[in-house]
Amino acid sequence: VLGGFALRQNRELRAFNPRLLVTLSYFGRDALITLGADLQQADYALSSGFGQQSNEQHQSDAYVQAILPVLRAVDLTLGLRAAHLRNEVLDGNTFAQPTHFSDDQTAAQFGLAWQLTAGLRLFARYDGNYRYAKVDEFTFTSASPGSNQNVLKTQEGDSFETGAEWAGERLSLRAALYRLNNDNEIAFDPNGTGPFGPFGANINLPKTRRDGVLARVRWQAMQRLSLALGGQYVDGEITAGSLQGKRIPLSASKIGSLSATLRLPRQLSLFAETQYTGARAFAGDFDNSLDELPSHAVSNLALGWDWRALSLSLRAANLFNREYSEYGAAGFDASFSEAQAFYPSPERNLSLSARWDF
Repeated sequence: VLGGFALRQNRELRAFNPRLLVTLSYFGRDALITLGADLQQADYALSSGFGQQSNEQHQSDAYVQAILPVLRAVDLTLGLRAAHLRNEVLDGNTFAQPTHFSDDQTAAQFGLAWQLTAGLRLFARYDGNYRYAKVDEFTFTSASPGSNQNVLKTQEGDSFETGAEWAGERLSLRAALYRLNNDNEIAFDPNGTGPFGPFGANINLPKTRRDGVLARVRWQAMQRLSLALGGQYVDGEITAGSLQGKRIPLSASKIGSLSATLRLPRQLSLFAETQYTGARAFAGDFDNSLDELPSHAVSNLALGWDWRALSLSLRAANLFNREYSEYGAAGFDASFSEAQAFYPSPERNLSLSARWDF
């Protein structure tokens, strides 16, 4: 129940993901070719005092990737993915009759990797990308009744990455620089007007860019103990339109992690980690006028046990019971002045999971 209105939501997802791997001898080395498809149907329905919403989404992708040795120590990666999406949307308001929206996307991949020495590998790659709106995102927009205006567009982009990896007997390192450009990035505006009023709406941002550097170190300190340290710095901003130069909401500039894995007798293992997320602009604070969502660090602990095909894990999240908000949005206070709205994250909690491989 929300605001006195009863809500009932139903989601169903059916997927089929066949894949074929082919290995061929090529210049005295093995070339790997991957052929595959991702077929998915998602049904979404929401019933509330505000009305009805539904979206039947059909997505079909086909892809091919080839990793080809072109020189003695150089590999070339080529890839291509083609996708088709179809939505049938009905909400009794904006889309009073079943309305169809479809889109086609292609994304290419190109990469080079050079094994300079036995332990040192250099790489550079380009990836095209896209993201279709999810079934519930597509229905919650500011589209005008009976119109295709302001309907959520597909997010498109490309990324460039270059870096190096080094692996020694007990120490391994990885460092990379990257740039991610997006057009029509999908974001949620908590102050936007959707199909049921001023309760927020999904929107497309103008062009955005993220420039980042990341590094990761892994050290096998002892036979049973390994340590890992990683971090990245990201400069993310909106690069076009009236918001040009503003930080992207909920995009942290600093992220880091520290973890340890201890292998114990009788197939037991102990894993401990601390994850740090830097300060970020609140969701919906597109003009960056509010104070930032504070940074936080959270520690987790997990005890695992493997026996034949069975894996069990007991996990304690937020081990030290920190009070923090992983998500926050721009909202209004009692006087209708813009203010921060915090969504508290869970306190210390335990979970037990099991996996059976066959």
